[in-house]
Amino acid sequence: MPANPDALSLIGFTLLVEKLHRFHTLSASFRRSSMGPPAQVQSVVFNAIKTGVDIEVPKMRMQLRLNQFRAVKRVAQTAKIFQTQIRDAMVVRRAVTLGLPVVLISQDAADPSQDNVVNDYRRMTQELLQQVT
Repeated sequence: MPANPDALSLIGFTLLVEKLHRFHTLSASFRRSSMGPPAQVQSVVFNAIKTGVDIEVPKMRMQLRLNQFRAVKRVAQTAKIFQTQIRDAMVVRRAVTLGLPVVLISQDAADPSQDNVVNDYRRMTQELLQQVT
């Protein structure tokens, strides 16, 4: 789940988890084992990180909420906050406006040695793949 490092994202995270729980409760009688496990939050990745902004306090608050939900089994027991963080960049806003992936419109996309938002997404993808395998 993507989250900005702010109070509104913490509220949104809480609402999402509660809505999922309510959905699971209301639909429990319709579920079959062949449907697989119900949807749960598996991880949180912070995005839109502005340069020079310290996000340790929002990260601690999100971790606390994640731990609370884990204790009552409303998120996956392996749920975590990714180490990778996605920085704020103009190219991301441009990609959203155009409806295209960042890697298709970024001039730095081809160079994996650059320190840029495209490589933030690549690192996040690697971290996600490690979590699911």
